[in-house]
Amino acid sequence: MAELKKDLDAYVQLKPFDTLAKQLSDEFGDTVMMAGSEAYTTSLAYYNAVKMAARMNVPGAKAIYEELRKRFERDPAESKNQ
Repeated sequence: MAELKKDLDAYVQLKPFDTLAKQLSDEFGDTVMMAGSEAYTTSLAYYNAVKMAARMNVPGAKAIYEELRKRFERDPAESKNQ
């Protein structure tokens, strides 16, 4: 019974910390997701601006576009599934 009481006491003391750690982990994950989303949105806007500049023959834009295009091209098979 003494060991059971020790285990139960430990559980009661540790449970709030477990709950807090899970909450912090969830909030941290949400923050990471939001930062990634905002970074992608900004990068996509830049890419689209460069693509438009390349179409308008702005000097130097085509080289930048060709480099960025590798990162933003969609897989044709992926597009069919959406």
